[in-house]
Amino acid sequence: MRRIAYASIAVVPLIGIAVFLESPRSLDPASSPLSAALRVLPPIGSARVAPAEEDVLDHSLTDLLRVVVCRQTRSGACEPVDVFTSTSGSKKKDVLRLQGRRYRVVWQPDEKAPRSTYEIHFDVAGLEIGFIDYAARTRRAVPLAFTIDRHPRIRGRALHAEGFTATQNAHALREEFGLDLDQVFHILSEEDYPLAETASALRDVFGLEGAQPTAQILKELGLSAAEVGTVLRDVFGLDAEAAAQIIEDIAFSVMDVASVLRDVFGLDAEATAQVLKDILPVVDLATVLRDVFALDSFSAAQVLADLGFTVSDLHEILTGLYGLSDICVENAFLALGFSDEEFLWITAGQYVSKYAPVLAFDKKANTFPMDAQKWFEEMLCGEEGGPPLNHEGQ
Repeated sequence: MRRIAYASIAVVPLIGIAVFLESPRSLDPASSPLSAALRVLPPIGSARVAPAEEDVLDHSLTDLLRVVVCRQTRSGACEPVDVFTSTSGSKKKDVLRLQGRRYRVVWQPDEKAPRSTYEIHFDVAGLEIGFIDYAARTRRAVPLAFTIDRHPRIRGRALHAEGFTATQNAHALREEFGLDLDQVFHILSEEDYPLAETASALRDVFGLEGAQPTAQILKELGLSAAEVGTVLRDVFGLDAEAAAQIIEDIAFSVMDVASVLRDVFGLDAEATAQVLKDILPVVDLATVLRDVFALDSFSAAQVLADLGFTVSDLHEILTGLYGLSDICVENAFLALGFSDEEFLWITAGQYVSKYAPVLAFDKKANTFPMDAQKWFEEMLCGEEGGPPLNHEGQ
């Protein structure tokens, strides 16, 4: 027989189960460990089930329960020796069944190793609830009796295993346990329902109104921009532009917005820029082209030019964002189809200021000539503030 090592959700010693489960009503059902729902009864365990606690017992798990008995080996592994389910054997004593207020099956320790240490694992539809250690002293048959209290995580697994949709599961969890949206979301997520089904369930069961409020809540629940974008597309039927606006409005980063357009909606660089041009400043848009789509300076400038951005915008991007020299910028402009005059119109100002001549009479002069514009206006309009002169200067 192949030896396997069992992984447990919670390693709870036998006495710990009995003590921990004395007051199940004091536990938060959404956050209490699964082992808190398990009570192993005598003679294997020492937990008790009081009549007053019958309403917390889960009687619905018979067909989903499995008990696995494995023997501890010297290597630390746990070698399965018996598995019990509701259909596990031909003999009545070998079948796991509900008797009154407890689940029960008769277990016969291994006759080849009557004095062995065993682990007894309990799971519901593959979800391990917990396990206990048991040291067998004889090979005498013993009843395995236990109960499982109602627990939202176990209920979520049971309903999923029985074919309930995410919406049906969410409704049941809310009605039976009074769970809030956050708690239901985490249980549905652990059950690996498709994201669109989970989002639809939250919308329908908790009455979420509109795409943006739903997206905001999903972001607060920890979903990524791509996941929120997928919900906006698949649940609300939004196109790329509407989804991008919402993702930007709920404070995801510029890079997140662009990544959603690329990864969720399948847009290329130019199509993404087309969507974002009215949402983002040109520098942010160029940063998206560089960092999300890995465009070089010329390719980014080409996309921006095709979208109608000005020469001044392109000059800012090429010099500021890409750090190109004026010579490289001029070459890029010419390659993009701009004229020398358009390049000079943007760049000449700095050279005019730098190289413009300054007129002075000599080194000893302490004043400069009067402003020519002021003289020109006085020639046309007379003394400052006076009526305009006629064409003869009168």
